[in-house]
Amino acid sequence: MSAGTYQGKPAFILEDQEDAEGAKTRSSLVVNGTGVYRAYREVTVGGALALTVSYDPAFLRYDEAWTEAGQNETLDDDWVQTCVMTSVASKCAPGAIERGKTTHKYTVVDTHVSVTVPAGTFDAVEVERSNPAESETRRFWFSKGVGKVREEDAESGAIEELADFDVPS
Repeated sequence: MSAGTYQGKPAFILEDQEDAEGAKTRSSLVVNGTGVYRAYREVTVGGALALTVSYDPAFLRYDEAWTEAGQNETLDDDWVQTCVMTSVASKCAPGAIERGKTTHKYTVVDTHVSVTVPAGTFDAVEVERSNPAESETRRFWFSKGVGKVREEDAESGAIEELADFDVPS
């Protein structure tokens, strides 16, 4: 994670490492009030842009107002995906544009969890996000001032952990 810009305004850039298929994701996160939102995401495969996704309005990732275990919120996010090239990551034809809406339910599991990842040890808020339409459940750990430090996919068991960050204080 690093400081950056999105549409000329301050943002955080969250970038992961290539997966087994060579896919790498880069997201632009913006802050609005107490919320951190994903406004844009792009996926590259082998260094070439495979697809982009724009969220309008931006897609909530975490809200610092989530301060009590058991709090929950259900939100929709509207997105537009543009396919640049066919790949394992994009699964679409070049030039294809797909619009959609996804509903997520967020539930605060715990407000003070110590999480150790390659980037360090953090006091974090644990949040479960579910998508009932797709039987998807993920757990996220967010640290104030840093953002997402860990993510687990309940179905696949896949884990993402923050390896490094450069966010001005």
